[in-house]
Amino acid sequence: MSHLARARLICLFLLSISFLFLNLSLHNRIQGLKNFFLYLASPSSSLATRMFLQGENLSKNFLLQLHLNEENRQLKEKLKEYVHLDTLSKEIIEENEQLRKILQFRERTKYDFISAQVLVRDTQDWYNSVIIDKGALAGIKKDLPVITLEGDKEGLLGRIIEVSPNASKILLLTDSLSAVVGYVPRSKVDGIVEGQGSKEMRFKYILPEMDLKSGDLIVTSGTGGIFPAGIPIGEIVKFEEKKYAPYKEAILTPQVDFSHLREVLVITE
Repeated sequence: MSHLARARLICLFLLSISFLFLNLSLHNRIQGLKNFFLYLASPSSSLATRMFLQGENLSKNFLLQLHLNEENRQLKEKLKEYVHLDTLSKEIIEENEQLRKILQFRERTKYDFISAQVLVRDTQDWYNSVIIDKGALAGIKKDLPVITLEGDKEGLLGRIIEVSPNASKILLLTDSLSAVVGYVPRSKVDGIVEGQGSKEMRFKYILPEMDLKSGDLIVTSGTGGIFPAGIPIGEIVKFEEKKYAPYKEAILTPQVDFSHLREVLVITE
Protein backbone atom coordinates (compact mmCIF):
# COMPACT_ATOMS: atom_id res chain seq x y z
CA MET A 1 0.00 0.00 0.00
CA SER A 2 1.32 3.31 -0.96
CA HIS A 3 1.92 6.15 1.44
CA LEU A 4 -0.94 8.26 -0.07
CA ALA A 5 -3.48 5.46 0.21
CA ARG A 6 -2.51 4.88 3.83
CA ALA A 7 -3.03 8.59 4.65
CA ARG A 8 -6.49 8.59 3.06
CA LEU A 9 -7.49 5.53 5.07
CA ILE A 10 -6.37 7.17 8.33
CA CYS A 11 -8.33 10.38 7.53
CA LEU A 12 -11.45 8.39 6.73
CA PHE A 13 -11.12 6.52 10.01
CA LEU A 14 -10.70 9.73 12.01
CA LEU A 15 -13.74 11.38 10.32
CA SER A 16 -15.86 8.33 11.11
CA ILE A 17 -14.85 8.48 14.76
CA SER A 18 -15.60 12.25 14.89
CA PHE A 19 -19.09 11.82 13.38
CA LEU A 20 -19.78 9.02 15.83
CA PHE A 21 -18.87 11.16 18.87
CA LEU A 22 -20.74 14.18 17.44
CA ASN A 23 -23.86 12.10 16.96
CA LEU A 24 -23.62 10.73 20.48
CA SER A 25 -23.17 14.26 21.96
CA LEU A 26 -26.17 15.71 20.08
CA HIS A 27 -28.30 12.75 21.05
CA ASN A 28 -27.31 13.17 24.68
CA ARG A 29 -28.17 16.89 24.64
CA ILE A 30 -31.56 16.26 23.05
CA GLN A 31 -32.28 13.48 25.49
CA GLY A 32 -31.27 15.70 28.38
CA LEU A 33 -33.70 18.42 27.29
CA LYS A 34 -36.43 15.83 26.90
CA ASN A 35 -35.77 14.53 30.37
CA PHE A 36 -35.84 18.10 31.82
CA PHE A 37 -39.21 18.94 30.29
CA LEU A 38 -40.60 15.54 31.24
CA TYR A 39 -39.46 16.24 34.79
CA LEU A 40 -41.22 19.60 34.86
CA ALA A 41 -44.42 18.05 33.50
CA SER A 42 -44.19 15.06 35.76
CA PRO A 43 -46.62 14.99 38.80
CA SER A 44 -43.62 14.12 40.90
CA SER A 45 -42.11 17.55 40.18
CA SER A 46 -42.79 19.78 43.22
CA LEU A 47 -42.34 22.97 41.15
CA ALA A 48 -44.87 21.95 38.53
CA THR A 49 -47.25 20.77 41.21
CA ARG A 50 -47.02 24.04 43.11
CA MET A 51 -47.48 26.08 39.94
CA PHE A 52 -50.51 24.02 38.95
CA LEU A 53 -52.08 24.16 42.41
CA GLN A 54 -51.49 27.91 42.74
CA GLY A 55 -53.09 28.52 39.36
CA GLU A 56 -56.03 26.34 40.32
CA ASN A 57 -56.43 28.14 43.68
CA LEU A 58 -56.24 31.55 42.04
CA SER A 59 -58.97 30.55 39.63
CA LYS A 60 -61.16 29.21 42.43
CA ASN A 61 -60.61 32.32 44.58
CA PHE A 62 -61.41 34.61 41.68
CA LEU A 63 -64.68 32.79 40.96
CA LEU A 64 -65.52 32.74 44.67
CA GLN A 65 -64.90 36.49 44.96
CA LEU A 66 -67.16 37.13 41.97
CA HIS A 67 -69.86 35.02 43.58
CA LEU A 68 -69.51 36.80 46.94
CA ASN A 69 -69.62 40.22 45.27
CA GLU A 70 -72.84 39.29 43.50
CA GLU A 71 -74.37 37.95 46.70
CA ASN A 72 -73.35 41.12 48.54
CA ARG A 73 -74.92 43.29 45.83
CA GLN A 74 -78.17 41.31 45.98
CA LEU A 75 -78.28 41.49 49.78
CA LYS A 76 -77.77 45.27 49.68
CA GLU A 77 -80.62 45.61 47.18
CA LYS A 78 -82.89 43.48 49.35
CA LEU A 79 -81.92 45.50 52.42
CA LYS A 80 -82.84 48.72 50.61
CA GLU A 81 -86.19 47.21 49.66
CA TYR A 82 -86.85 46.09 53.23
CA VAL A 83 -85.93 49.53 54.63
CA HIS A 84 -88.18 51.22 52.08
CA LEU A 85 -91.05 48.86 52.84
CA ASP A 86 -90.55 49.31 56.58
CA THR A 87 -90.58 53.11 56.22
CA LEU A 88 -93.63 52.97 53.96
CA SER A 89 -95.38 50.65 56.39
CA LYS A 90 -94.72 52.99 59.32
CA GLU A 91 -96.01 55.96 57.31
CA ILE A 92 -99.17 54.08 56.39
CA ILE A 93 -99.71 53.06 60.02
CA GLU A 94 -99.24 56.68 61.16
CA GLU A 95 -101.64 57.96 58.50
CA ASN A 96 -104.25 55.37 59.42
CA GLU A 97 -103.86 56.24 63.10
CA GLN A 98 -104.27 59.94 62.32
CA LEU A 99 -107.37 59.25 60.22
CA ARG A 100 -108.81 57.21 63.07
CA LYS A 101 -108.25 60.12 65.48
CA ILE A 102 -109.89 62.55 63.06
CA LEU A 103 -112.94 60.31 62.63
CA GLN A 104 -113.27 59.89 66.39
CA PHE A 105 -112.94 63.64 66.88
CA ARG A 106 -115.58 64.28 64.21
CA GLU A 107 -117.97 62.02 66.10
CA ARG A 108 -117.55 63.79 69.43
CA THR A 109 -117.22 67.41 68.32
CA LYS A 110 -119.81 69.94 67.23
CA TYR A 111 -117.40 71.68 64.84
CA ASP A 112 -117.17 71.35 61.08
CA PHE A 113 -113.57 71.34 59.92
CA ILE A 114 -111.22 70.82 56.98
CA SER A 115 -108.15 68.66 57.50
CA ALA A 116 -104.85 69.81 55.95
CA GLN A 117 -101.20 68.86 55.88
CA VAL A 118 -98.32 71.11 56.90
CA LEU A 119 -96.29 71.96 53.80
CA VAL A 120 -93.66 74.47 54.91
CA ARG A 121 -92.19 75.48 58.22
CA ASP A 122 -89.50 78.11 58.55
CA THR A 123 -86.70 76.89 60.82
CA GLN A 124 -85.92 80.50 61.73
CA ASP A 125 -89.52 81.09 62.86
CA TRP A 126 -90.35 77.62 64.15
CA TYR A 127 -92.94 78.78 66.67
CA ASN A 128 -94.38 81.59 64.54
CA SER A 129 -96.14 80.25 61.46
CA VAL A 130 -96.67 77.29 59.10
CA ILE A 131 -98.01 76.83 55.57
CA ILE A 132 -100.71 74.20 54.91
CA ASP A 133 -101.80 72.54 51.66
CA LYS A 134 -105.40 73.80 51.62
CA GLY A 135 -106.58 77.22 50.49
CA ALA A 136 -109.57 79.14 49.18
CA LEU A 137 -110.53 76.39 46.74
CA ALA A 138 -111.02 74.03 49.70
CA GLY A 139 -113.09 76.58 51.63
CA ILE A 140 -110.35 78.10 53.80
CA LYS A 141 -110.87 81.73 54.83
CA LYS A 142 -108.88 84.30 56.74
CA ASP A 143 -109.18 84.28 60.57
CA LEU A 144 -110.55 80.74 60.77
CA PRO A 145 -109.27 78.98 63.94
CA VAL A 146 -106.93 76.01 63.61
CA ILE A 147 -106.48 73.07 65.97
CA THR A 148 -104.52 69.82 65.92
CA LEU A 149 -104.89 66.40 67.50
CA GLU A 150 -102.34 64.72 69.73
CA GLY A 151 -103.29 61.32 71.06
CA ASP A 152 -106.85 61.54 72.33
CA LYS A 153 -106.74 65.27 72.94
CA GLU A 154 -106.99 68.37 70.80
CA GLY A 155 -105.39 71.76 71.23
CA LEU A 156 -105.53 75.24 69.73
CA LEU A 157 -102.80 76.05 67.18
CA GLY A 158 -103.70 79.52 65.96
CA ARG A 159 -105.60 81.16 63.12
CA ILE A 160 -105.42 81.62 59.36
CA ILE A 161 -103.81 84.92 58.38
CA GLU A 162 -103.15 84.47 54.64
CA VAL A 163 -105.05 82.50 51.98
CA SER A 164 -104.19 81.58 48.40
CA PRO A 165 -106.12 79.23 46.10
CA ASN A 166 -104.23 76.10 47.19
CA ALA A 167 -102.39 77.04 50.38
CA SER A 168 -102.82 79.03 53.58
CA LYS A 169 -100.63 80.46 56.32
CA ILE A 170 -101.29 79.89 60.01
CA LEU A 171 -100.15 82.32 62.69
CA LEU A 172 -99.32 80.00 65.58
CA LEU A 173 -100.52 80.71 69.09
CA THR A 174 -96.90 80.65 70.25
CA ASP A 175 -96.00 83.63 68.03
CA SER A 176 -95.31 86.83 69.97
CA LEU A 177 -98.05 88.60 67.97
CA SER A 178 -100.70 86.05 68.96
CA ALA A 179 -103.20 86.66 71.76
CA VAL A 180 -106.44 84.97 72.80
CA VAL A 181 -108.75 85.31 75.79
CA GLY A 182 -108.25 82.29 78.03
CA TYR A 183 -110.54 80.83 80.65
CA VAL A 184 -109.91 78.49 83.58
CA PRO A 185 -112.98 76.21 83.94
CA ARG A 186 -112.08 75.11 87.49
CA SER A 187 -112.07 78.60 89.01
CA LYS A 188 -113.82 80.56 86.24
CA VAL A 189 -110.91 82.98 85.86
CA ASP A 190 -110.30 84.92 82.63
CA GLY A 191 -107.02 86.28 81.30
CA ILE A 192 -105.06 86.92 78.11
CA VAL A 193 -102.87 84.18 76.67
CA GLU A 194 -99.96 85.60 74.68
CA GLY A 195 -97.28 83.84 72.65
CA GLN A 196 -93.58 84.32 73.44
CA GLY A 197 -91.97 83.09 70.23
CA SER A 198 -91.02 79.87 72.02
CA LYS A 199 -92.72 76.70 73.24
CA GLU A 200 -94.10 78.55 76.28
CA MET A 201 -96.96 81.05 76.55
CA ARG A 202 -98.05 83.52 79.22
CA PHE A 203 -101.42 83.89 80.93
CA LYS A 204 -101.52 87.58 81.78
CA TYR A 205 -103.53 90.22 83.66
CA ILE A 206 -104.43 87.95 86.57
CA LEU A 207 -105.29 89.56 89.90
CA PRO A 208 -103.16 88.20 92.76
CA GLU A 209 -106.20 86.98 94.71
CA MET A 210 -107.56 84.90 91.81
CA ASP A 211 -107.79 81.15 92.41
CA LEU A 212 -105.19 79.57 90.14
CA LYS A 213 -102.72 76.75 90.63
CA SER A 214 -100.21 74.72 88.68
CA GLY A 215 -101.88 72.11 86.51
CA ASP A 216 -104.96 74.23 85.78
CA LEU A 217 -106.21 73.81 82.21
CA ILE A 218 -106.84 76.98 80.22
CA VAL A 219 -109.32 76.94 77.32
CA THR A 220 -110.64 79.54 74.92
CA SER A 221 -113.34 81.75 76.45
CA GLY A 222 -115.25 82.29 73.21
CA THR A 223 -114.97 86.07 73.36
CA GLY A 224 -113.37 87.99 70.53
CA GLY A 225 -115.31 86.43 67.66
CA ILE A 226 -112.54 84.20 66.24
CA PHE A 227 -111.99 81.24 68.56
CA PRO A 228 -114.97 79.14 69.73
CA ALA A 229 -115.29 78.53 73.46
CA GLY A 230 -113.84 75.47 75.13
CA ILE A 231 -110.83 74.69 72.91
CA PRO A 232 -107.89 73.63 75.13
CA ILE A 233 -104.91 76.00 75.03
CA GLY A 234 -102.48 74.77 77.68
CA GLU A 235 -101.74 74.12 81.34
CA ILE A 236 -100.23 76.35 84.01
CA VAL A 237 -96.77 75.20 85.06
CA LYS A 238 -95.64 78.12 87.27
CA PHE A 239 -96.34 81.73 88.30
CA GLU A 240 -94.37 84.95 88.11
CA GLU A 241 -95.08 87.97 90.29
CA LYS A 242 -93.51 91.35 89.60
CA LYS A 243 -92.97 93.98 92.26
CA TYR A 244 -95.31 96.93 92.18
CA ALA A 245 -97.40 95.29 89.41
CA PRO A 246 -101.14 94.93 90.02
CA TYR A 247 -101.25 91.61 88.17
CA LYS A 248 -99.44 88.28 88.24
CA GLU A 249 -98.63 86.08 85.29
CA ALA A 250 -98.69 82.34 84.73
CA ILE A 251 -96.42 80.36 82.41
CA LEU A 252 -98.24 77.84 80.21
CA THR A 253 -97.16 74.80 78.24
CA PRO A 254 -99.31 74.22 75.14
CA GLN A 255 -101.88 71.44 75.19
CA VAL A 256 -100.25 69.96 72.07
CA ASP A 257 -96.66 69.79 70.86
CA PHE A 258 -96.01 72.65 68.42
CA SER A 259 -92.64 71.23 67.37
CA HIS A 260 -94.05 68.20 65.49
CA LEU A 261 -96.95 69.47 63.42
CA ARG A 262 -98.04 67.36 60.46
CA GLU A 263 -101.82 67.49 60.16
CA VAL A 264 -104.11 70.29 61.27
CA LEU A 265 -107.86 70.89 61.38
CA VAL A 266 -109.27 74.21 60.23
CA ILE A 267 -112.58 74.90 61.94
CA THR A 268 -115.14 76.30 59.49
CA GLU A 269 -118.24 76.44 61.71
